[in-house]
Amino acid sequence: TDDILDVTGDPIEMGKTAGSDERQGKCTYVSSYTLEGACELAGQHVEKAVEAAAVFGNTGVHLIYLIKKLLARKN
Repeated sequence: TDDILDVTGDPIEMGKTAGSDERQGKCTYVSSYTLEGACELAGQHVEKAVEAAAVFGNTGVHLIYLIKKLLARKN
């Protein structure tokens, strides 16, 4: 999600300039898979992580919350 935020994030919310990865020529999920592809891949990984954490039942609720929070983060 950090790679996605570097393209889509608000510099004020992030506390850094957006687009720095591209300016530095870094290989990122966005540069490799496109923004749409990187978002889709992130969503797939979150789904798999939630499924894996679900085996913990009620004790995994907080872990699932954190996993989903990573996908929705803005900074």
